[in-house]
Amino acid sequence: WTDPAGNVIPSNELEVSEPGTYTLEILNTNTGCSAVDEMVITNDGQTAPEVAIATPSPITCTNTFATLTSTVTPNGGTYQYLWSVVGGGGNIIGPTDQAVTQVNAAGIYQVSVTDTNNGCFDIVEVTVVTDTIAPVANASNPTPALVITCATPSVTMGGDGTSVGADYTYQWTTVANSGATLPTPNNIFLAEATSAGSYILTVRDVTNGCLSRDTAVITADTISPVIPNVMAEKITCDVTSVTLDASATTPNTGITILWTGTNGAPSPTDQLITTATVAGTYTLTVRNNTNGCETSKDVEVGINQDPPTISIATPPLFSCAFPSVVVNASATGPVANFSSITWSTQDGGTITPPSGALSITVSAPGTYELTVVRADNGCTATGSATVSPANDTPVADAGPDFNIDCGEMTVLDGSGSTAGNYQWTNISGGAAPNPATAQNPAIDAPGTYRLLVTNPANNCMDADTVVVTLVNTLGNANAGPDQDLCGDMTTLNANLPAGATGLWTSVSSAVIATPDQGTTDVTNLRNGSTTFVWTLSAPGCVNYSADTVIVVSSGKPEANNDVLNIGADTRSGSVNVTSNEVLTGITNFEATLLGTPSFGVIDSFANNTLYFSVGIGAEGSAELTYQICNLDCPGQCDTAIIVINVEDDGKEPELPNTITPNGDGMNEALVFDVLLSNPAEEFPNNELIVFNRWGDIVYQAKPYTNNWQGTNSDGEELPHGTYYYILRLNIGNREIIRGDVTIVK
Repeated sequence: WTDPAGNVIPSNELEVSEPGTYTLEILNTNTGCSAVDEMVITNDGQTAPEVAIATPSPITCTNTFATLTSTVTPNGGTYQYLWSVVGGGGNIIGPTDQAVTQVNAAGIYQVSVTDTNNGCFDIVEVTVVTDTIAPVANASNPTPALVITCATPSVTMGGDGTSVGADYTYQWTTVANSGATLPTPNNIFLAEATSAGSYILTVRDVTNGCLSRDTAVITADTISPVIPNVMAEKITCDVTSVTLDASATTPNTGITILWTGTNGAPSPTDQLITTATVAGTYTLTVRNNTNGCETSKDVEVGINQDPPTISIATPPLFSCAFPSVVVNASATGPVANFSSITWSTQDGGTITPPSGALSITVSAPGTYELTVVRADNGCTATGSATVSPANDTPVADAGPDFNIDCGEMTVLDGSGSTAGNYQWTNISGGAAPNPATAQNPAIDAPGTYRLLVTNPANNCMDADTVVVTLVNTLGNANAGPDQDLCGDMTTLNANLPAGATGLWTSVSSAVIATPDQGTTDVTNLRNGSTTFVWTLSAPGCVNYSADTVIVVSSGKPEANNDVLNIGADTRSGSVNVTSNEVLTGITNFEATLLGTPSFGVIDSFANNTLYFSVGIGAEGSAELTYQICNLDCPGQCDTAIIVINVEDDGKEPELPNTITPNGDGMNEALVFDVLLSNPAEEFPNNELIVFNRWGDIVYQAKPYTNNWQGTNSDGEELPHGTYYYILRLNIGNREIIRGDVTIVK
């Protein structure tokens, strides 16, 4: 069918509602032939109603239903209405037989309007949509966590993905009793939280009234470090620095530390334990690097550096009637207050006791000095008291110390002494003053001289000393540099200034060729250190200067024979060949074995020790020569002998039965302990004969030296298997060993 509008409708029957010409075409699909006819439909003069539905508002979160309003033309007729849902999904909540109804779900709705006067009708459809999509509310991002700290007193809330734009409104509220404080302002998307707690973000879409909520939980980390009370010692004369220990601070990691002080900072300034060297107030500030919270605490460092106050009573006069005088400083304080009490004098007599007491007894006039140290702070003070002589006490003054040259004649000066009897003596070196009873006697040599002055009226005495020092114009002795040498002789080289004589001496067995010459040969040196002294003299100055030279000789070592005894119960032993050597002055040496013993096995020779073993049934003696050399002196060597004595164990030597000549270094050859453990001269004509299983001789050796490795007499390898041998040790004594051996490869 083709309708008046030109629409093709493939159907055998056609229901029409409009006038016009309708064309029918029938096609024979077998032949391809067709036939066409037309039908004209006319209107009987009745008019169908025309229906229109106003476009409804969408269903939203605030408008939960939509009103569908239909209008009919012509107006004023009598119409019958029927509302229905096209397809699925819609829902009519209003009347279905009225011009206006209500729906609460999206869908396609149609209304059929029939003119009750002529039965004509019209059907129209309308689509209702919903707009209930809620906005996105994200109060905070999952990372980083929102934490209020001392360094960050506020945090910004509002997470990624939240709906933004002019169509949305925002509202922040708090959860009751969570500790949260309402942000200001609270109607913006990104709001500032200043306290920990729970905050609710409400986002509303103003176009559809839909809203969403999300909660942000803000935490707080505002705990400040805890600094313990720090106690400090006082600065004293003994304690010049004190430790400030705040190591118990919590936390003690992840923190920044700063010490300051009223009189300068301690050192270091950035550690919990620091050192202060001056008194004052020190402030420790600790900052938690995680949250920026800080705590400060003061530490007082006191000072106690007051010195003691010395008070010494005026001592009485010293006289012959009172040969000792008490010097009393008890007013200085109790003895227990002081850690040290010491007395000294430069020109006085004996002090009793010289320490530990504040009251002392002295045996001569002079100035006495007291030094005390406070026990509580280590501070020191010094005071002095002078003990003066009475008028009848003589005063000896030997004059100031002075110098003289070799051979110079000079006089001692006692003119500063009081009148009386004089007696000079030389108490150290020098020569006898002449005359010894004169006030100013003559001397011609250096030394220490003593003047004793006696008051003949009461026999009171006083003494003084003077030191006379030699001025050396010739030059000091120089024995030359110390020597290290190989051998037992050397040459000494010393200086010999003009006008002086010299002499070489030594308390040793060394022979000095020309002792009075600066350069001389020396022989018969022993290993080790030898000291030589070169002494210079001049007219009037005997032995005025001396110097020493040390000669270290490292010559030939002295080797001594050693003995190694191996008993019947032990088949091995060791001996250190250097334990009895004479190695004086030799520290770098080496011992070496020369040759091998006539029997037995040298297991090793290490650290100058021989490790030696023999097999079962071995006995006898052997000798082994060794050499010991001084490595610092080429050619300086000596030799000695190790005597090895092996006791008979009363057993027969073990016989071998297998060899494995495969090149691994183990069990390669046929070894007989009887040959290994006995001297070679014990069996000089021994002979080994080896047979195969058919009795053919495959190997023969005379003498046999424990070296058969499974070959025939031509050196060719024999196949593995069992072979038979005869070892003729001493045919005359019927010493013959028979056995079998298996070659395994």
